[in-house]
Amino acid sequence: MARQQAMQEITKAVDGEFTDIQIVERILSLRQDKTRAADALKRTTEELAQRLIDRGVTEAEVGDHLVMIGPKLLTEYDQNTLGSLKNCVTDDQVWITFKQLPSGKQLKGLSDLAGATAKAVIASAKRKIETDVTTVRIKKPRRKKTSRD
Repeated sequence: MARQQAMQEITKAVDGEFTDIQIVERILSLRQDKTRAADALKRTTEELAQRLIDRGVTEAEVGDHLVMIGPKLLTEYDQNTLGSLKNCVTDDQVWITFKQLPSGKQLKGLSDLAGATAKAVIASAKRKIETDVTTVRIKKPRRKKTSRD
């Protein structure tokens, strides 16, 4: 009985709508296309980054676009410096922030609660760490201002 019902679902398409099986097949097909596109994008990006590295440049104008390469940067906060937030906020707020490694959103929320002194402490504790991953950014170049005489 269940098999017969499944067969009816396979053949049943109402007014050009897709059957469940057709939708599942389409989803699987799109996932495979997404994987292929992601792989091709990764390979092509790596090739462009390698070409710029071989030329010894970190920026290049390619056609109408400005291509910039550089290391991926991670944001990290110095826990010792953040410890001086105790002077800015109550103990409960600090405990909520420090019971896990603070994220940027948590620290922004904390600085909104505590004001400018907390913002200054957080800004001084923030540091960027370079990783081995190379990022490629492609931007439209800024328009040059033309002066009218």
